Amino acid sequence: MDAEEYRSVTSMRQMEGLVEREILRRSPSARDFNPSQLALDFENLGDDFSTRHIEGGGSDDRNVLRLTVDNRDRLIGLVPAPGGSNGVFTTIISYDEDEIIIIERGGIERWLKFD
Repeated sequence: MDAEEYRSVTSMRQMEGLVEREILRRSPSARDFNPSQLALDFENLGDDFSTRHIEGGGSDDRNVLRLTVDNRDRLIGLVPAPGGSNGVFTTIISYDEDEIIIIERGGIERWLKFD
């Protein structure tokens, strides 16, 4: 996990892609996913990184992990478009022992596919 990659994020989709890549790199299957370790490693990237875990807070009572990076200090001078980001990017992961889902903007669920 590379802090500079996350510190250079400028869109929700970019953040989601980094998190998805990290999950797939660490976990050969949904059963191997270790959300506690992912959260700990993410928080250890620096003060601008935070997580929130919600037991049973997702659809179908799945657990939820929110990973957030606050890049407002790094995006100085960029004016967001109306409805655009303020520099804080969050990826929401909904999971159980059989599935891992990235919740995209608008609540759209995208299931991760393992090889």
